[in-house]
Amino acid sequence: MKRYIQYINFILIICIIITNIYIIYLIKNIIYISSNNEKNTIGRYQYYKANTYNQVILDTKTGKLWSKFILDTGGNENWEQDIELEKKIDK
Repeated sequence: MKRYIQYINFILIICIIITNIYIIYLIKNIIYISSNNEKNTIGRYQYYKANTYNQVILDTKTGKLWSKFILDTGGNENWEQDIELEKKIDK
């Protein structure tokens, strides 16, 4: 009986060790993936221009322009793709 309890304890300890190794592996992968995503966006967006009403940034990966109204002048607070400005530049 005592041998049986030792055997169960040994299996339990092995399971805990394997579970901990797996959790550490998952955490390392999550950190690696998130750090790679941050590296891919560095330098991707460049400030293109601004005037009294809006500001424009260029997505260098896709070549799209995004504009946002300056809050003091009213307008949309979210970034929107500026297709009209892209057409003017392409001409």
